[in-house]
Amino acid sequence: MNLIITVIEPLQMEKYLSILRKLGLQLSLELRGRGTASKRLLDRLGLEDNPKCAVFSAAGEESTQKLMRAVKREMFIDAPGNGISVALPIKSIGGAKTLEFLQGNDPSYVTQRQDEYASEMILVIANEGFSEQIMDAAVGAGARGGTILHAKGTANKASERFYNLTLSDEKEMILIVAKAEEKTAIMKAVLKNCGKGTEAGAIAFSLPVSAAMGLRSAEDAEDAEKEE
Repeated sequence: MNLIITVIEPLQMEKYLSILRKLGLQLSLELRGRGTASKRLLDRLGLEDNPKCAVFSAAGEESTQKLMRAVKREMFIDAPGNGISVALPIKSIGGAKTLEFLQGNDPSYVTQRQDEYASEMILVIANEGFSEQIMDAAVGAGARGGTILHAKGTANKASERFYNLTLSDEKEMILIVAKAEEKTAIMKAVLKNCGKGTEAGAIAFSLPVSAAMGLRSAEDAEDAEKEE
């Protein structure tokens, strides 16, 4: 079983939800966010801020593969700039009824070994207003981009002092998907520049990615075309 996170533009939402319905996936949660192109770059190009939708769904192994094929075929997500879809393995599920609900028509429930994952999703939680600095650090260490989601902490008073991060204030959560071998360097760069003792007060952790679509850069796509 996987948690599927798909990041697309708002105009793509109806198409994506149609794919989820065809596959019989029961759970779908939508969060609003924005891409990580810097405001300086957007101003230079005369563009508005780039809104994004992050859709969270759950799917068995078979449905995960079907969904990845569908977004590639019907939404061209494998092409650079068309979005990203990643599957994060779910380790445990609370009860047979929950498992039955999440599986829908897909009975497959298979886990993978930790060393089989080629990519990881880095989650950075920081004080609001520092996402550009965080992405500057991440890109400098090899990251290709990310998605920013707005959040609000709900911590108790004791945990508010953790890591000098006031968890109950407005936050930004930055999602960055990277190759497994690049993950450590990216996290170190983010925490060195925006972590403990800084105004951003960022914390970061990562999760394995069991399947992914849309990670290719424009350079990768050109190389693939030349090989064909």
